[in-house]
Amino acid sequence: MCDANSGFINLGDGILIDTQSDVKHAQMMIDLLSTISEGHPKFIINIHEDCDHVFGNQLFRNSEIIAHKSVPERIKLVANLEHMKESSTNDDNHLRLKAVEKQLAEDYNLSDVELVLPTKLFDEKYTLKIEDYNIELIYVGPCH
Repeated sequence: MCDANSGFINLGDGILIDTQSDVKHAQMMIDLLSTISEGHPKFIINIHEDCDHVFGNQLFRNSEIIAHKSVPERIKLVANLEHMKESSTNDDNHLRLKAVEKQLAEDYNLSDVELVLPTKLFDEKYTLKIEDYNIELIYVGPCH
């Protein structure tokens, strides 16, 4: 089924947190969400740039995709496997990258992924107002 990286806040038109690792898994998530909510979520939050958080963005082109201002450039780097290989200089990083490549090849189809960047960027903090609720997005620095 889907990765465990996504979340959904069922308020107003909906808020989806992260969009999965590929189109197939993103569509599976959309199908699952349709059992509890109508239509696509209006807001998407990409918590960071890793492929398992953003490679389903293309299925949400009509939603506002929100992320920290550092995410667009970093998505481009993460999507470039050759760059990841070049930046992998020690044995631990090399082994980790090999494990990631193997898992991606076995579990995901990246051939139809189109990079869709966030449409709304914030610096330190962003407030998303939905109904009577304020959803606070706070950048706390690089972390996982």
